[in-house]
Amino acid sequence: MAITAQLVKQLRDLTNAGMMDCKKALTETNGNLEEAVEILRKKGMATAAKRADREANEGIIFLKVSEGNNYGSMVELNCETDFVARNENFTEFGDKIVAYALENKISSKEDLENAVVDGKSIKEESVDLIGKIGEKIEIGKVVTIGSDDTTIGQYLHMDKKVAVLAEATTGIDADVLKDITLQIASMKPIAVSKDDLSPEEVEKEKNFLIDQLKEDPKNAKKPQEILEKIVGGRLNKHFAEICLVDQTFVKDSSKSIKEILGDSKILRFTRIGIGR
Repeated sequence: MAITAQLVKQLRDLTNAGMMDCKKALTETNGNLEEAVEILRKKGMATAAKRADREANEGIIFLKVSEGNNYGSMVELNCETDFVARNENFTEFGDKIVAYALENKISSKEDLENAVVDGKSIKEESVDLIGKIGEKIEIGKVVTIGSDDTTIGQYLHMDKKVAVLAEATTGIDADVLKDITLQIASMKPIAVSKDDLSPEEVEKEKNFLIDQLKEDPKNAKKPQEILEKIVGGRLNKHFAEICLVDQTFVKDSSKSIKEILGDSKILRFTRIGIGR
């Protein structure tokens, strides 16, 4: 059977595989479209298996916020090289899955990979993409936050390797929220406030600082309660570094984030960094 350009295009539209791969698969199957699709699918699975042990430390973050700014999603999509991260097929796939995550409010890698779109799971689509591009591709962190009664702020670095979503109370000034997401991206807080840290985390840091003091011979014989008083100031300094509202505002060192927020509140946030 003659392998026409129209038939090759039809297979390419179905699989998104390269023109030469489509032509080769059709030649092998004597023009049988269904069998050619299966050959390309198996090719993708074989390539994925070969590259399973490779490190996928590059990639970009895809971010999308709902029209009313009430919900936001981020998907980290990893690959082996920065070159592939700029590949059109790679970015189209990322745009597609973050849009799906937002629409369906998906917040886990497993749920996103198992989601079926147009008769095929997103995991299967990623395997097909591996076969086409020839690099290991995997979904990393998946986050969706928001509610009908809150406002979402977003930040995406120009290289798309650092991204932030922050959920705030409604009525927050748009410029303030933008500044807050920039603050989170640059200063990397791990909690909104000390109240969001678990008692175990606080106790662990306190004991760490006490152990540091005890290493100094001058403090070896001091009572525990004295050491805890000394550590108090250091703990507050530590919290001011890791808790968002206690941090110094990067744009104005005379103010804290709490002062910048005024009556508004940041309810939660998520920061993702490729390879971080």
